[in-house]
Amino acid sequence: DWKNIFFWLIFLLFYLVYTFVRGAIVGWYPYYFLNPMQAGYVEVLAFSLKTVCVGIVTSFILIEVGKV
Repeated sequence: DWKNIFFWLIFLLFYLVYTFVRGAIVGWYPYYFLNPMQAGYVEVLAFSLKTVCVGIVTSFILIEVGKV
């Protein structure tokens, strides 16, 4: 259902924010590409935006496939 897309995107965004805040406090990130000290801030931002876009596109595809 279309309204569920926003729920899952909020979950994805919450996970990214939680990872960045926790990583800054603890000094450990679950993936090197989320660590701004290793990958750089621009690369981490680019990866985060790509992740959100992939989530949106995947959601649209799954909704359309589910209609068939």
